[in-house]
Amino acid sequence: MNMNTNMNKVRLIVNHQHANDASITDASINDVLLQGATNTVNNATVMAKMGMTGNNTATFTIHLTMVDENQMRDLNNTHRQINKPTDVLTFPLFDPQEVATIHQLIQPSNTSNTSNTSNTSNTSVPLGDIIICTPVALSQSIALGHSVTKEVAFLLIHGTLHLLGFDHIQDRDSNVMLPLQNTILDSLQLP
Repeated sequence: MNMNTNMNKVRLIVNHQHANDASITDASINDVLLQGATNTVNNATVMAKMGMTGNNTATFTIHLTMVDENQMRDLNNTHRQINKPTDVLTFPLFDPQEVATIHQLIQPSNTSNTSNTSNTSNTSVPLGDIIICTPVALSQSIALGHSVTKEVAFLLIHGTLHLLGFDHIQDRDSNVMLPLQNTILDSLQLP
């Protein structure tokens, strides 16, 4: 297997505020979510949107919080004036127009080894927060006939794309974002 050594890393900080479903709080789901977020930030289309080349690497930090329906209803009402729970909310630290300048935050590290020609960085770039409503994710997974792990991974990928300036409101945007999130989800090979 040929591994790209110039991959961006993701630091995923997971907070389970709602823990009624053991399959969502199981430690193995964190590995799947980390892989989903990592595959997202390393996708060629995503990297191009960030203005990054294969030689620029960074660690991207994402805060993920799992909440119940009441917490999500409150958040959705406060931030979107919609008084009902939704599956996922995102709170990006970058405006969509700023995403293309993320590469400017990543400066090559100066090492004493001058033979190293790749630009690597120890820079950590915070992207923002993703909130997932676990009961809604569970209901959606049942309705769609796939695992709750796949549904939560889908919502994380969807949210990460939003953090990176992708959207699906306009047809031209959804024609990019929706196939992209499905491609990234398929790379995880989840049931």
